[in-house]
Amino acid sequence: MGSPRQYFACSLLIIGRHETTASALTWALYLLSQNLEVQSYLRAEIRSQIPSPTSTATPAAPLEDYLDSLPYLRNVTNEVFRFFPPVPITLRMAGENTTLGGHYIPKGTIVVLSPWAINRSKKVWGPTADIFDPDRWDSHKEGKEDASNYDFMTFLHGPRGCIGKDFSRLEFKALLAALVGKFEFNEVLGENGERKEIAIKSGITSRPENGLSLWVRSLDGW
Repeated sequence: MGSPRQYFACSLLIIGRHETTASALTWALYLLSQNLEVQSYLRAEIRSQIPSPTSTATPAAPLEDYLDSLPYLRNVTNEVFRFFPPVPITLRMAGENTTLGGHYIPKGTIVVLSPWAINRSKKVWGPTADIFDPDRWDSHKEGKEDASNYDFMTFLHGPRGCIGKDFSRLEFKALLAALVGKFEFNEVLGENGERKEIAIKSGITSRPENGLSLWVRSLDGW
């Protein structure tokens, strides 16, 4: 039997990862249902590069290699995680007296970190910070000279950053590719054609308070 620390780490990966990935996937379909051009472009890339799930041919490479080779899938993934970080707020306690941004932080102080606020900050992301735009990732690179790694805080950073970041990205890409490659998603509008407002329920993760209704149509040809 492993140690309590090992047990906790395994539980975090197995249970917590599913919750955050499910939240991210919900918001991805919500955003794509409102941005049909993005959805169509993503589907075209997926279908042109990834073998059909119904194909009997042996894939030329592992699925991970296919997913990592799709630039637009990468852009959409990053933008979904930026726009709707699954964990919008987290807390940290100062283990010793320290400073943060020039401010003195006494030992024991609770510091609130908000990936949601940072990821949508116009100071960081410019005037289009509140717009879902996967193309921004063609020019934005984490760690570039005029940017900070802390511009994008969905997975946090440093020694207490998300230990499942890479796996979560891969899992999300695989699920999104399978769904968008096979189905078309459209938003459900109001009686007069107006867009319905979605109330967000916050907890450990953020999700639609009353669920998410979408029109889903199965597509042929893949």
